[in-house]
Amino acid sequence: MTIDLLKFIYRITAGYRMLTLGSSVVSGASRGMILATINTTAASAYTDQLIMLYLSQFLFFLAIYLISSYYVRVNSSRLVERARQKMTMSMSKIMLLAELSFIEGFSRSELYQRFRMDVNVVCGVADTILGSSQAAILLLFCLGYIAWLVPAALFVTLLVIILGVAIYSIQNRKIKDTIREARTAQVQYGEMLRDMINGFKELKVNYVKRENFHDDLGSISSRFRKLNIGVTRLQTITYLTTQIFMFGLIAVVIFVLPQYSQLDRTVMFQFFAAILFLIGPLETLVGSYQKITRANISYEQVTEFEAAINKHASEIVSNEYRTGTIEFNEIRLESVCFQYRTNRSDDYFVTGPINLTIQRGDVLFIIGGNGTGKTTLLKLIAGLYTPTSGNIYIDGKKLVLENQQEYRELFTTIFTDFHIFSKVYGYDEVEADTFSKWMKDLNLEGKTSIVDGELTTRELSRGQKKRLAYLISLIDNRDIYVFDEFAADQDPNFKRYFYYTILPELKALGKTVIAVTHDDNYFDACDRLIKMDNGQLVDIDGNSKDGQQQKIVND
Repeated sequence: MTIDLLKFIYRITAGYRMLTLGSSVVSGASRGMILATINTTAASAYTDQLIMLYLSQFLFFLAIYLISSYYVRVNSSRLVERARQKMTMSMSKIMLLAELSFIEGFSRSELYQRFRMDVNVVCGVADTILGSSQAAILLLFCLGYIAWLVPAALFVTLLVIILGVAIYSIQNRKIKDTIREARTAQVQYGEMLRDMINGFKELKVNYVKRENFHDDLGSISSRFRKLNIGVTRLQTITYLTTQIFMFGLIAVVIFVLPQYSQLDRTVMFQFFAAILFLIGPLETLVGSYQKITRANISYEQVTEFEAAINKHASEIVSNEYRTGTIEFNEIRLESVCFQYRTNRSDDYFVTGPINLTIQRGDVLFIIGGNGTGKTTLLKLIAGLYTPTSGNIYIDGKKLVLENQQEYRELFTTIFTDFHIFSKVYGYDEVEADTFSKWMKDLNLEGKTSIVDGELTTRELSRGQKKRLAYLISLIDNRDIYVFDEFAADQDPNFKRYFYYTILPELKALGKTVIAVTHDDNYFDACDRLIKMDNGQLVDIDGNSKDGQQQKIVND
């Protein structure tokens, strides 16, 4: 997998890659020449002419080192940021083509982990690789310099390096396993923090629950902390092991080598200086390998996620891919079933078989208890879920993958877990007077406004947010409006306004309305009423009708 990671980094850093890598080589080589100049100066006779010559060489190589290092650092940052953007955009594009049910199987923290932490770690390793290339060049230069000074000492130096690398590789296996566990704990910790924020009210009113939650948070936090400390401990042991070998090499140079060779003190000094210069790039390479190990694990997670998304892709993107809408007079669900299964569990809930016909201009209400499949039915109708079996027909034509997005373009939806974006897309296409009227009718004047296409605030009550979501749906101007318990958070006056003013207005415009509701006082506002129970359509009295649609006479 490390090779795949390197190939990926090579691919996404195209552009200034070779120039940056070349500068990295120059930087490493010029630093090596600084070492050679220092050693040559120390071994030479001190004359004014030679001192000026060596000082000129020193300043020349120092200037090259500083310039090339500056270029490497700045451009490596450019490459990393561009790689991060490319990777994020590529992942988001793929993700937006996935099945909704697949995405729903992941926690928010886990998705954030992949999009933020994993992407940052993977792309950040590009900078690490460039830095390690500098270290590798300097390492090679030092080894070549040692071979030139004391050929026999090269064997001892290489032996020490090889032994250190071998031991590090063995220890690194434990480090990788611990990093994987720490990453899992980080996702769990993030999910707990998300629960604390989203469930603050529930925790505030229940002291025992709050203390138990805090204990669980502390437990996960402790596990996360211990795993991170464990990673650091193992990495430190590995690092110090390499240090032992390097200091052992220095001890051999100082205490042992003079006893068995007739090297003069000048050569010994030069050899010793080369060893000291060798330690820096070795430490850099060791640190780089640790970062590459983390990046490799993150890359595995990203590629597995992308592969899983591709298996659950619900759209075809090609030159013929369009986002235009299609016309319809009738939508028919024929023996439609949907089996919902989470990504981590074998448990599943089956909705269907559903047989249902929806006519243009219908106002259709769906009722039923919690967990009976009402929201699932809405998502099936809107094309957000792909049926496990059965088919959907639009004016007698079967809905297929190629035109599924065109079918979705018929709908605008407000589910119970709806989201309002900070930017109001399509706002510039609405006349100011029309928009002002909508704001007034929905009692949103003074609550929020739109400046340069963006909402000034989204900090509204739940009911106000729903009304704002409806206003945005009016901007979308689709043929079918889907409401999932829209009136549940509204005050009595607006609830009546919704059922007896908004719905008739939509019907008068030729819109089709499909709404899940529990407001039995307003059932007379619909054309048809159907009931869900245990994933199937039933009679109003609860008898299974295998999906036969029910009707209610308006009062």
